[in-house]
Parts: sequence; C-alpha cells; structure tokens
Amino acid sequence: MATDAIRQLRINLYQHLDEAEGHATKPSRWSEEDIETARRLIPDLVTVIRGVISLHELSPSGSCRTCGAVWPCQAFETMHRLVKDPDNEIVALLTRAKES
Repeated sequence: MATDAIRQLRINLYQHLDEAEGHATKPSRWSEEDIETARRLIPDLVTVIRGVISLHELSPSGSCRTCGAVWPCQAFETMHRLVKDPDNEIVALLTRAKES
C-alpha cells in the first residue's frame, strides 16, 4: 500500500512537471496569458529548487543533514550540476540578465 501511494505521488509530480514543461515548449507564439503564466511559474520552480537544496545542507558532523551521506551528497551535487550546466537555458538566461 505505501509503495503504491509513493508511486502515485511520484507520477503526480512528474505530471505536474510535464505540464510546466509543455507550457514552456509550446510550439506556437506565446500570448500575454502564457507570458504571465511563465512569470508565475519560474519563481515557483526556483522555490522548489531552493527547498530541495536547503534540505541537503552540511551538518556539523560533515555529512548531509537529511540523507546522512558524506557532504556534498548526491542530491546536492545533482542539483548543482543541473542548475549550473552551461548547456541549459537557465545558465544562459542568468548570464544575459547579468550583462544587461
């Protein structure tokens, strides 16, 4: 039972992310409503990323305070790699913002 519930939570999260990604990759020209949706969506996604990163902080013992692995743990390293990947649009977007 618990395994099914966890699987359903995962499916639900993936569906939610698929909807956000679908909005962002919409092949047609964005309407003003699409732009406003993106402006609301981006801060929400940043909040999610910050929330996950904050869970995987260095503890006084030198391990991750959430998963107990040697810090930086796999979750933290994965988040860092994905957010800082120079081939992802987030890095290009932030670089352009700094240059303006």
